[in-house]
Amino acid sequence: MDLVHTTLLLLVVGFLLLGIGFERREHEWGVRLMGAGAVLILVPAVLKIYLTLQLL
Repeated sequence: MDLVHTTLLLLVVGFLLLGIGFERREHEWGVRLMGAGAVLILVPAVLKIYLTLQLL
């Protein structure tokens, strides 16, 4: 998989987790799913910055 497919996969999974978590927000695990979804949505931006700056 190239970078575009990885980014798309992370975004789709992140939005799914956000949607499922929001639907079940009255449970503690729903709130945790929303947090995990938010983190997964931010990962592609961090990955792009990492690759652009060539850290390490």
